[in-house]
Amino acid sequence: VTIPHKQTVIPFLDELTPTALAVGAVNTIVYKTGKLIGENTDCPGFLADLAAQLESAGLRELRDRTGNSALVLGAGGSARAVVFGLLQNGWQVSIAARRPEQAQELMRSVSSRPMLVGEMNMLRSEAAQNIQLIVNTTPLGMHPNVDDSPWPANLPFPKKVFIYDLVYNPPETALLRSARNSGLPAANGIGMLVRQAVLAFRAWTGLEPPWEVMYQAVAAQA
Repeated sequence: VTIPHKQTVIPFLDELTPTALAVGAVNTIVYKTGKLIGENTDCPGFLADLAAQLESAGLRELRDRTGNSALVLGAGGSARAVVFGLLQNGWQVSIAARRPEQAQELMRSVSSRPMLVGEMNMLRSEAAQNIQLIVNTTPLGMHPNVDDSPWPANLPFPKKVFIYDLVYNPPETALLRSARNSGLPAANGIGMLVRQAVLAFRAWTGLEPPWEVMYQAVAAQA
């Protein structure tokens, strides 16, 4: 299940797993004992790949230390999985979205803790310059609109930030290109895509798929 159906599919399911219920979005459906069960593998898939990417970038302190600050761009189904996962791992999360009411609803549904929520123009605030992780969950930059970016033109990135873009087609989005041109570490969403697929395959079959083979196959097509 992919955008824009990760929330709208829920009424058609019989049950949700605890993670899917907490996130409020479904990306995997499992048929079991006559029931359609909604699961969310985006959340653990994202967290696993983020940890691997931070390790690869030499940013273990972001991976291991709680209380770091993250800014999530967007408030759709993928954002729900990302925000929930980051909060569970001890991050301080802010949300910037074109529709702030959607971001407010996301905040209320996944956490009782207050979060900084606002429109995209909040990226120009002083607080945004202290962010240590930016995660783009919007489709901006996805093929065929490869020149689009969720980050405002001519706005400098925070000085010490890791940028993670869930978009994987193209493998280098306008956002990632800008980040790397600024000398910042960044990653696309191919790793998350494969890791959530591994979890979905395991849920469907009970078998352990070959992660590296799957990753190489996807990367070769990107």
